[in-house]
Amino acid sequence: MYSIAVSLNAQEEIENIEALYFKISHKISDKFVLNLSHAYTILERNPFFGIRYKNYRAVTIEKFPYLLFYEIDEINKKIYILSCFHASINSEKYPI
Repeated sequence: MYSIAVSLNAQEEIENIEALYFKISHKISDKFVLNLSHAYTILERNPFFGIRYKNYRAVTIEKFPYLLFYEIDEINKKIYILSCFHASINSEKYPI
């Protein structure tokens, strides 16, 4: 099984998204965190699950319009989460 490391940039993006949802509803914020955790679990078990984008991979956060962009280090069995980005934004503007 792979382990996950979240970049400072991705962590900041995730915290901002969580804070935004928290302003709307505590339940929505909690659901976002739960679904994010579920996405991490999927990646830990099968990091090659996500779609490819250039040299990176991306996976959606279920029921939320965000993509987690990540790299896989097969030698060290690590997944590096690089960004959490809104899926409706033009792919030319992806942070990767």
